[in-house]
Amino acid sequence: MVLCAGWLLHLSAVLHISKSLVRAEDSSYIYFDNIPYLANASNVVSMSWPDLKAAFTSPNKSDIASFEGFDWTKPYPGRAVSSFSAHLRIADEVPFPDTVTTENVFTDVTALTFVIPPSLMGSDGLPKAMDPSWFICQHFFVSNVPDPTEDVAHDCSFLPAACQTDLVNSLVDSWGSLYNETGAMCGANALDRIAPSCRDPLGAVTADVLAWNYLDLQNPVTAKALTVDEVGQYSWMIGTGFNDPHNQTSHYAASNRTYIAVTVFGYDSQVTGASKPAAKLACLRPKWASPSVSSTTPTATAPLRPTASVESSTSSARSLTTTTSMTSSSSAAPATSSKATSTASPTATGHCLGMVLSSAIIFYLLVQRDIDAMRGIRIPSDISCIYPAYAVYGIRHHDTFARSKDVVDKKFARARNARLIMSNEIPNMATNDVKPYCIWYPDIASEETYRSLAKQYPDMIYAVGRACALAGYDKLYHELGILPEVSIAEEARDNAAKSGSKAIFDHIMSQPVCYSILDDYTRTANTTNPRSPAFMNGDTAVRSLLDVRIGLDQYAKFDGHYFDIVEDYYVAETSSELNHSDFQALDPEHVDMIYTPLLSHLPAVTKDPLILMAAYEGNLDRYIRLRRPQLLRQEEKAIIRGIYHNTTFAKYWSLQDLSRYPRGREITRATIARFIMVNDLSHITSPTTPAQRDMPGMIWWPLLPDEITLRELARRRPDMKLQVAMACIAANYERLWKELNPEPAPELWSLARGQFTVHSDYPVRSYFTDYMERQGWEHVSAAGVRRHDEYYDNTHGLCETAAVLDKEPTSIFLRPRVDFPMTSEAQDSVYSNCWQANAADWELFICSTDEQRQKARDCGGFYFFYEEDCPPDLEPGYQAQGEIREPEQAEQPDNEANGPEDVDVVYVDVNTDAM
Repeated sequence: MVLCAGWLLHLSAVLHISKSLVRAEDSSYIYFDNIPYLANASNVVSMSWPDLKAAFTSPNKSDIASFEGFDWTKPYPGRAVSSFSAHLRIADEVPFPDTVTTENVFTDVTALTFVIPPSLMGSDGLPKAMDPSWFICQHFFVSNVPDPTEDVAHDCSFLPAACQTDLVNSLVDSWGSLYNETGAMCGANALDRIAPSCRDPLGAVTADVLAWNYLDLQNPVTAKALTVDEVGQYSWMIGTGFNDPHNQTSHYAASNRTYIAVTVFGYDSQVTGASKPAAKLACLRPKWASPSVSSTTPTATAPLRPTASVESSTSSARSLTTTTSMTSSSSAAPATSSKATSTASPTATGHCLGMVLSSAIIFYLLVQRDIDAMRGIRIPSDISCIYPAYAVYGIRHHDTFARSKDVVDKKFARARNARLIMSNEIPNMATNDVKPYCIWYPDIASEETYRSLAKQYPDMIYAVGRACALAGYDKLYHELGILPEVSIAEEARDNAAKSGSKAIFDHIMSQPVCYSILDDYTRTANTTNPRSPAFMNGDTAVRSLLDVRIGLDQYAKFDGHYFDIVEDYYVAETSSELNHSDFQALDPEHVDMIYTPLLSHLPAVTKDPLILMAAYEGNLDRYIRLRRPQLLRQEEKAIIRGIYHNTTFAKYWSLQDLSRYPRGREITRATIARFIMVNDLSHITSPTTPAQRDMPGMIWWPLLPDEITLRELARRRPDMKLQVAMACIAANYERLWKELNPEPAPELWSLARGQFTVHSDYPVRSYFTDYMERQGWEHVSAAGVRRHDEYYDNTHGLCETAAVLDKEPTSIFLRPRVDFPMTSEAQDSVYSNCWQANAADWELFICSTDEQRQKARDCGGFYFFYEEDCPPDLEPGYQAQGEIREPEQAEQPDNEANGPEDVDVVYVDVNTDAM
């Protein structure tokens, strides 16, 4: 499914965006034939959309399958609703364009479309807004195995029960498991084979996958393609290879295929503790009609075509599949009949050639039409068919594009008016929603233009003031007579190389009080009730930041940004030398801001590391002062760590509305854990309040709750017995342990062994290890006992992770700078179901000397205590001759003859080889 040069494409891998790629406005993409690896990029060809459109005006075969879904306008899991349906249509003898082959051959094309219930549709014929908690995955399988003479059961009940169950489970049980690799929540990738129990009734077919969330329904073109029963230019389509004219074999090849569509209604990545997704099956195949005898040549099958050049445009974490060089398993057509090469197209909205990936910003199918629009070379007939960021970029950078035609979309209208202003023309802006916020990128208008703009539109006077700060128009700035505004001050400071800009900055700083009027996060100006006093706080998207650009080949990796004053999402044809990570790193001269009091006016520095460190330490005042309206990457993980270590921070977050935070449930867990550790159980009012999935895993670090508190917790919440038992081990509460008499659990064995072990071969004896050994618990751990769901839920999964001894590993590697973010992705979090925030690298940098920091910058970082940094006798693992003693061979006590109280503790020298 390809949507308007910027949306969905049904393929199987992420393609490199090639400048040589040509995409006409009248083209569509289809799968060439039903080959073993359907969604392989080499199986994609370009077709004429006018020819397809004409053919589907009167399809000769069709089918409809209805299935139950869910009301996704409400938060997940919503309620069940009927009247979802999948529609199949077959169009005969669609010609191939000359770009594929010049031979007189055709293909029969099947199109699949989907329809949602009327209750989910708006009055404009488009779907109502989807709640952000949803994520939808549609898995397509095409099989030639089922008997075409029998009517297909639209609910797929003709499939064996085991196949139906396994197919659903294979897509539901692994929900979200591929998110770190693909950016999508789907439980399987394109090109994955169907469940083994389905291979007899369907064959070893492979999948195509379409994945999408609420962002994809915000664009009318995408929304229509996903939810409206109309074969469009970007619908899911598959052909029958090369066929001679009037060949009935191809007609029946198309008609006899069985299509299995599995729609998984699941939750998005920011939702935690949600119920399992639901998968709904729909099977389609047209009614059987006896074939007539054909004297024509049998169907010409797919020729051996060179595979399209495929290169992932994302990191490995976003690539859903590995594209292989697949060709049809059928015999090749004569070489003379093939000029066909696979026109593989780059991905769209995260449809990794089959997938639409979810993230703060989604990446899109870029083809020549979009590139031409960005360059201002060629204006498409329908600007709505370009991804908005690309269109905005093209409009702002090219006066011809801006003047091409009036636009209805307010975003495009704002870009057009900004371009006209920067081209020294004052446009007619009748309403506020077509007035641009940024009127200084990529170009600066003349001083006279800005003067006229302020007179004609007085409500834009502060935007003009901001432009003056950038351009150095200090004379016009003083004419405006505006309040001293902090974002204008920050803009002037960023451009202080211009004398006029420096004069504006000095003037604002000389005023007794400043105001905050322009809001770069919301692109609004509050002139009626400005905040005062206000200070420069790093909340301005200064002009130098706007030059940081994300190229088309890197856009798939872009997670979005809290600033978008230009409304182009920082897109460009090629990436800038600097990236946002460079801007988010703390400069060496500002590192002291992490450990010194903040100034009223922050210097010209990124405050993102300061925000994360404040959250990490639970420093409430600094965090509230510094934080942004939109969470930073990994900020919630730092918040959770800060809550665990700071009671005031925990109390603050317990009073917030956490429903709007992606990890709100895990923040709740952290606050409850901190309260338990300081011996407060007032938030635990019944065996079910809070819900079990809202209860924390680790409740014994960094503080140990009192034994009385743990006893009462176990009484109030029997489902917390494992956590209480682990706290008993950490705190050495033998009496409460005996009262609990806990069941064998690998978490308990792991914690006890780690808690009371100094060497793997010479464990220190303890009450808990002896107790467990007498019960044979070590076998539970060694066997890796698989838990039942009701026992091994999310909470107990947290217990397993928290059993590690070193909960916050330190570092001996001094990095060149305080990089962003701080998360160590090598360790599962002991605090929550995610990677752990760990500031070890930052803390080492903070403590290091200026000389050590400079050395780290010179050599790209170094490890402490190596030979060049210290005398040899201080190196790790250094052994002076004769200084290491072998462990004493002590007689082991008879555990059966002596109780735990009688066991002698053996103290040994630690062998350095095991250190």
